Amino acid sequence: EDFYLACCHTEWPDLYLVGHARPVIGNIPSMSEMQARLVCSMLAGDCPRPDSLHKLQRIDLEKRRRKFPSVDLDVLFPVEMIPYCDRLAKLMHAFPTRRSIGSLRRWWRMQITPATTLHYEPEDPGAHDEHTSAPVYMPTPLILLLLALKPLDWMYRLARRQ
Repeated sequence: EDFYLACCHTEWPDLYLVGHARPVIGNIPSMSEMQARLVCSMLAGDCPRPDSLHKLQRIDLEKRRRKFPSVDLDVLFPVEMIPYCDRLAKLMHAFPTRRSIGSLRRWWRMQITPATTLHYEPEDPGAHDEHTSAPVYMPTPLILLLLALKPLDWMYRLARRQ
């Protein structure tokens, strides 16, 4: 409970924890890799610790209590892998956007290939090239159906916030 995003201690700025977050959906090694990258970038001074860590921790804890009401949050830090890794990447300014990728085609290809931590390498052109040759396992009709449902998801999320 004392660690923001399961890796940054709210009291001691030199205490970190890697590998404690447990995915409800996803895998532990990818999340641990992203945590380790965040901790290393904080230690190297490339990424500052967030301001008002106590406040951010309380807000995050309340969100997780609402989202996972039956989980004992004192012993477990439950998350969904992709949104969690996205949050860590945004803190490190490594979240892949169409602008950071440089090509709408590459960005789209990244969205439909299997998720890896290579998605969070915006400065590495080799990582982007791997997405152009990575296999796409999802059938096109399913991709189109999911795209058609996206506005409903946006409306649901907007209604849920209020």
